[in-house]
Amino acid sequence: LKFDYLTDTPKISNIIYEFKEGVLAKTIKVPFKDEPETAFNFIEDLEQVNFYYFNSESEEGQKWQSSWQEIDSFPQGVKVEVVFTKEQGKKDYLEKYIFIDR
Repeated sequence: LKFDYLTDTPKISNIIYEFKEGVLAKTIKVPFKDEPETAFNFIEDLEQVNFYYFNSESEEGQKWQSSWQEIDSFPQGVKVEVVFTKEQGKKDYLEKYIFIDR
């Protein structure tokens, strides 16, 4: 999905992911409007979810960080790690990388 600034209307949303009791829930809120939040279970039956944020300018040498505290900028990428428990207790891991053009 690519946003075209010439034809698309910019939309800003506050998106919150919350992992609780094996469910990854997603809440979407449009700021500055009186619209209600949209919340739904994004993925269920999970054992673990981790988010990491890429910062190539990190002076600590650790490029992937477990939190993003910068309010003036976006990370250059986001990594999502998801752990599922399959049949017979086997764990299955899924990693997804999203890189953000600046």
